[in-house]
Amino acid sequence: MTRSRGGRGPARLRKLRAAAAGLVGLASPSGVALSAAAPAHADTTWNYAQLNIRGYAGGNNGDPTIATSVKSFVRARYNAGRAPMAVSLQEVCHDPNGLSQLNSLASGANNLPSMGYTTKFYRPTAINPTRSNCTHYGIAVSMLWDSQAMPVVRTSLLPRANVGDERRGVICATTRFGGKWHNGCSPHLHNDSSALTHQAGPVTDFIADFNRDYPHFGKYWGGDLNTDPIPLYTASGSTPWRAGYEEADPNVLHPSDALKTWSIGNPRRKLDYLFAARSLWDDSSIQRYSYALQDHFWMFGRFTRH
Repeated sequence: MTRSRGGRGPARLRKLRAAAAGLVGLASPSGVALSAAAPAHADTTWNYAQLNIRGYAGGNNGDPTIATSVKSFVRARYNAGRAPMAVSLQEVCHDPNGLSQLNSLASGANNLPSMGYTTKFYRPTAINPTRSNCTHYGIAVSMLWDSQAMPVVRTSLLPRANVGDERRGVICATTRFGGKWHNGCSPHLHNDSSALTHQAGPVTDFIADFNRDYPHFGKYWGGDLNTDPIPLYTASGSTPWRAGYEEADPNVLHPSDALKTWSIGNPRRKLDYLFAARSLWDDSSIQRYSYALQDHFWMFGRFTRH
């Protein structure tokens, strides 16, 4: 299943300003052009993907075949000339001593390194030796890179929310590709109202600090924030544009029109986000895709400079 959205950058700016002023005028403004895809100019279009892969939950128990779907997803866009510059992943299983999703991403048919990707993984949850193929559980970011460049990786453990013992975090990395340096980040917030209070602010602060320390050309972050757009954008201290980003969906602040990312069986909430630096683009588009064993749609965003 796929669904697409696209729109003009100036219209989005008007929406965000309205939201910041108190969420006035939430009906879609006139002049928003919706299209199946952004204009395809390879030298001015940046592609990104956001995938919560449900590596352990839902009875998946570290199923390594999920990595096969991830590789196929990336390969299809790579072959079409739309390779994502960065892929943010959450709920990734890893077992250094066995078969796991993280290991599988780097091996076998369509492995990510064969397409020029390097993957960085962060495990905020303590090791659980009882999880076959999933003793390590966390988040990752895969980015196209020049193998001669040494990536910088920075991680942060997020404050606890009122949800069990599992910890959540954020990872950021730098790579060089196409003669330019790029930053990519992947956060995962808890599915609990307290997460918005305790975790959204630290995530945007962490990403803003990372981009200040490494002021590179490309800047992207995608994540499962487990929060609907209106609460996310209006919560004190958690506004994503504070880090200089905007979201790929031009209707992100219009609840009836925003592209829903959860659940696949009953799409009713937008919980997954694709942000790119405002300085890079004029227009954006977003598409969603459903895969077996998943509960979140996988997102593919395009950001175009005219």
